[in-house]
Amino acid sequence: MISFSLTYPEYSGLSSNLKSWSTSADLFEFRADMLEDTSKENILKQLKLIQANTSKPIYFVLRSQKYGGFFENNEELIFEILQEILLHNV
Repeated sequence: MISFSLTYPEYSGLSSNLKSWSTSADLFEFRADMLEDTSKENILKQLKLIQANTSKPIYFVLRSQKYGGFFENNEELIFEILQEILLHNV
């Protein structure tokens, strides 16, 4: 299995790359904590951009600083973002 880790600060200019990478990848790991703008709205927007350019499964990661990531150590906000993604079937 080949997994591509997506660690970009923004995805709007990567649609052709994502389509190309989809031919080799079995799934994508989306490191949402590495986005330049980690607001709930932007995370959803970036995830939708990725989904629009691949049919491969996306493994969503929102790692807090406490666990070696870059997102603030706010478990309540992390839960809100995860809940929003599930509610919107993103």
